[in-house]
Amino acid sequence: MTLRVLAHDDPEVEPLKEKIKRHIQQAEMLGMPYWTFAVGPDPVGVVSVGTEPVMLFAPVGTQLSLIRVIDYGKPTEVLEEFASGAMALTKENEAEYSYMSLPAAQEEVEEIFKREGFQVLADTYRMTCDLASYEPSGGLRLERVEREELERFIDLAIECMGESPDVILTMILKNLRGLPENLLDLWYSLEEFFVVYDGEAPVGILDLNVKEGVVSNVGVLPAHRGRGHGREIMLHGLRRLVEVGLEKASLRVHVDNKVAIGLYKSLGFSAEDRIKHLILWV
Repeated sequence: MTLRVLAHDDPEVEPLKEKIKRHIQQAEMLGMPYWTFAVGPDPVGVVSVGTEPVMLFAPVGTQLSLIRVIDYGKPTEVLEEFASGAMALTKENEAEYSYMSLPAAQEEVEEIFKREGFQVLADTYRMTCDLASYEPSGGLRLERVEREELERFIDLAIECMGESPDVILTMILKNLRGLPENLLDLWYSLEEFFVVYDGEAPVGILDLNVKEGVVSNVGVLPAHRGRGHGREIMLHGLRRLVEVGLEKASLRVHVDNKVAIGLYKSLGFSAEDRIKHLILWV
């Protein structure tokens, strides 16, 4: 099988656009060039190259590559050729790191990319639930965070999540401190942020994307754990999603966070997908 490599502006990409469109949305939104690897009319994967836009893993402006496997069913030799080709593009474009995610069940593909130098950064479930009726006990009070209070919220979130097994989450939260003001403005426009109080004492945080129905972050300060606050905060969050007219909620949780997974299951969540997140520092 001959693996073709087509730049984003190559006319031969046009017949493949329908098959690759969801895999290139981020690249097109950020103005990143991308290359499609294909066998005949079938795309195998996409590699996009650009700069770190929001300081998730590295400072803004850091050169990076994003790798997406499209067809996991291709023969091993084709997937190996895609992996080596993806790394060649990464190095040619002087990317400092490369990131990819894939279903945890794709163990053979994971091993192929590990041989190229990738390491597993995180292993997470995406959990979802059908929203119902939620009645918090009223023991906790939530206060919406104003824009000028966002840095304090970030500090509380770091304290709440500091012991999380989710390396990606802790990296992102710490890096948020260094975001430019315009990117903090953008983040604030997309989410609803709350500090949670027991009386006058802050005990936790809640971060929701009410447009997408995502519980982005929920956490309890270490000194206030073991009192049922996590469940109460979740009830407040789910009720808020119901208030805005949503019927389904989702969240992301590390597979080793057994306490959180048990809480989410007790509220009706179930695991939809298990995703491995891989990174390579060049």
